[in-house]
Amino acid sequence: MKIHYKDAHGFTMGETYEQVLVAAKGRERVRVAAASLGPIDEISRCEVSPRATAVH
Repeated sequence: MKIHYKDAHGFTMGETYEQVLVAAKGRERVRVAAASLGPIDEISRCEVSPRATAVH
């Protein structure tokens, strides 16, 4: 999972990567730490990459 943290102007402040195992057509809730990205009060939104890699 790749998450982009954006400010109010759409600038990407940082990114995090997490490996998450999810069943086919499943959902999973993930908690990530954003404190290392700098001033977290400036984060306006997060965008998660919509693509996942299948593992067999």
